[in-house]
Amino acid sequence: MKRAITTTGFALSITTAVVMFHIKYQVVDLEKQLSQVHQEIFLSEESIHLLHSEWAYLNTPSRLQELSAKYLQMVPSQPIQLISMERFAIMPSDEVEDNVFDAALVSIQD
Repeated sequence: MKRAITTTGFALSITTAVVMFHIKYQVVDLEKQLSQVHQEIFLSEESIHLLHSEWAYLNTPSRLQELSAKYLQMVPSQPIQLISMERFAIMPSDEVEDNVFDAALVSIQD
């Protein structure tokens, strides 16, 4: 009887040691994965910070004004291009199209 209890206790001890060994290595692997995820999060946050800085630089008003002057060649509207709402409301549609076309021609010629 004593021998059976001792053998059972020894078998339980060995089984417990094997299970603990297995669990320990699972925990070590999970800690490595967690470390990698933390590293990826850090790199992503750093990239986001860099992109925010770049976005802020690209959208500075002075830079945008320079680029618009260089590439868009936009000019302020001339008074001849504007029509009062009263005049617009009573014009037939053909006349509106003619006035818009004339105003576009004037702005292109200037």
